[in-house]
Amino acid sequence: MRTKRVRSVAVAAVVAAGLALVVSACGGGGSSGGNTTTTSAQGKTFANLKVVWGPTDYLDPGLSYKLESWQIFQDVYLGLVDKRYGTCGVGAGCTKIIPAIAQSLPKSNSDGTDLKFTLRKGLKYSNGESVKASDFKNTIIRDFNLNSPGIGFYSNIVGIDACEANPTKCSDISGITTDDKTGAIGIKLKAPESDFLYVLSIPFSAPVPSS
Repeated sequence: MRTKRVRSVAVAAVVAAGLALVVSACGGGGSSGGNTTTTSAQGKTFANLKVVWGPTDYLDPGLSYKLESWQIFQDVYLGLVDKRYGTCGVGAGCTKIIPAIAQSLPKSNSDGTDLKFTLRKGLKYSNGESVKASDFKNTIIRDFNLNSPGIGFYSNIVGIDACEANPTKCSDISGITTDDKTGAIGIKLKAPESDFLYVLSIPFSAPVPSS
């Protein structure tokens, strides 16, 4: 079953691929040659990202579990945390978890089961919408509604049982709390999980607009 997928396999793939950018605090400009910008419904202009890739399944971060897509996602989507970019030499720390759209690594209780993040200010999606704390929770709910291949990664979150029992009917996760006004995001785990920050760095965890 999808929910029983072995986490270590995906985490290893994530470490190898090195994921990155979902949103930016400011829009981009164009560069010379060809059609280099796109305009959102709100009239904002952003730089286009041109890529060449092999056959894949989806370009939706909630659905794809293929390297070909994740290689694109590393330049498009970003979670609360990410892995440090750079050459993966000895001691380079290329698997080190760093803050991404969160202001810092989470504050936590002593056993790591109560994580508290705060979003960086001024973040916007490429369509011009502001990034909200509630987008993170709604993204995880969306993963379940899509019956995403990544939903098994979230089985340790408090209140996830109803979503696991009926993914397409998932509507709330009590272990994830958010405050759009302050940008606060809280995640409560059932038990300590040493690789949970790596889970938060994979595409399935990258916020998308709640709309």
